[in-house]
Amino acid sequence: MRLLLSILLLLCMVCARAQEAVKNSSFQDIMNDFTALQERHTANQVTLTKLGSDLRDLPKAATPADFLKGALKLQKRIIDATADVQRENDNQVLFKNDLTLYSGNHKLLKQEQTYLSLYLDNLQKYGREQENAKRQLQQALQSINASIAKVPPPAEFTCSQGIVFVLYSPKGYITQTPLTKEQYRSIRHACSPELSEEELDRDQEHFVKEGLTLSEAKIVAASLGHLCGFNCALPNEEQLKSLGNYALTIKQALWLDNSTNKTSKDREALQRFGMTMARIWDPRACLAKTAGKDAVHNELPWMNYPELGLALVVDASAGKNAMLAEIELEIAEEMEETANDTMAADPAPQPEESQATDNTIQEEN
Repeated sequence: MRLLLSILLLLCMVCARAQEAVKNSSFQDIMNDFTALQERHTANQVTLTKLGSDLRDLPKAATPADFLKGALKLQKRIIDATADVQRENDNQVLFKNDLTLYSGNHKLLKQEQTYLSLYLDNLQKYGREQENAKRQLQQALQSINASIAKVPPPAEFTCSQGIVFVLYSPKGYITQTPLTKEQYRSIRHACSPELSEEELDRDQEHFVKEGLTLSEAKIVAASLGHLCGFNCALPNEEQLKSLGNYALTIKQALWLDNSTNKTSKDREALQRFGMTMARIWDPRACLAKTAGKDAVHNELPWMNYPELGLALVVDASAGKNAMLAEIELEIAEEMEETANDTMAADPAPQPEESQATDNTIQEEN
């Protein structure tokens, strides 16, 4: 109860001081405040007009990367403009309260009444324009976000581990080549930095001379996904329909992510003998006799061969996000460079040594 009374007393004191400040202020202060509001409103209107012009010019971007860069810049400007309009609205509400307090604490002259009426009329006009601006800015932001979502992913991108992914369909990427020994070593080192060079050498030699089992291949996929921040997996049989051209570039068979599609009778026989078969893709007949882009065969999941490697697939959003992150970094660097140039062009004034200090130095000398 005491706390509540203290809070109420504090609020009353703040209100009383605000009223006293308005009571002691001159009408010139009111006029100056309105001039500042008017200038802020005019500046915001200029900003909105420029935003509208730039939005109309955005589709003229030469490349998807240029479009995204322009869209991201506009996105930030729209968010900033929305905040500016809201601040303008808040300041106008405070100014209107000041007008009410001032008129209640002063005997107004006729000229002052005329000015106050003009100010209130302008505040109403500004309020309508602000509501319209908020609506337009919201629509513009929605339009920008929709445009960004429609930009196709890049033809390729490089993840944080230096592995290149190429777009094989509008839905996803695959590593440019099956995982190399250098890439495997890099992933192992990133996931287990405590490993010595000798241990990494042994792991790399095992990868080259013996290959990985299915479970080891899946661990590598999960590890790379964890390091790069996106879901990473082995390809599945459904995705092979879009990987016909990729089949011509590989020189290994590849582990697949899905189990065999055997009939119920075959599955029952396999289970009876405690066997679980996995699937591999061998379009170049590295392990099997039959070649071709549809050459999918069964394999024991715990087997490993140097001819059996792994390629990794990720969703198309990974490439899109990588492109966005790269562009956002470029924008941030440009902004920092602009800020540095501005500071260099207008250096802060250096403090002058006082005469007293000079005299003291001379006296000491």
